[in-house]
Amino acid sequence: MDAKRKETPREAQARQAAEIAAAQEAEKEQSVISPPHYMPFDGEGPECLDAIRAALGHEGYVAYLRGSVMAYTWRTTRKDDAPKDARKAAFMQARLVEELS
Repeated sequence: MDAKRKETPREAQARQAAEIAAAQEAEKEQSVISPPHYMPFDGEGPECLDAIRAALGHEGYVAYLRGSVMAYTWRTTRKDDAPKDARKAAFMQARLVEELS
């Protein structure tokens, strides 16, 4: 019978630290992809980017996304949270690619 090896206190601490770091990274990612202030007020209806798309049409939305990529990239040199702004630029770039596909 193969007994399962018990986790040492150091291993448990390392595992817990890794789980916390992963949860924090997931929370950061969520704050970029779907921040609460851009979600529908009542939990129903379009997200902000979908409403912008509907209001501007394809060409206007493409221009908006290009401008957003530029703005978030620009901000990486001027704000305290450069990695977050870089993730936002990448998110907007992905939306641009999706819109152009």
